Amino acid sequence: MMAILDPPLYLDFSIKPGDKFDDKRYRSYSNSGSKVEFLVWPPLYNGVSGGLLRKGVVATDRKVSKK
Repeated sequence: MMAILDPPLYLDFSIKPGDKFDDKRYRSYSNSGSKVEFLVWPPLYNGVSGGLLRKGVVATDRKVSKK
């Protein structure tokens, strides 16, 4: 159904492990780190160059604080 819309909806799978976490395009699944570990769900766009409809979800690395 997403492909027959005008413009077709677009799922962006371009993020890779180790990329910097972008809170404008993604939300964190469980941890709140600065690097991406893996993609849980891709962001949804209105067409390839369209606006963001729904943020994606990524798992980030864990921030470890030293005491």
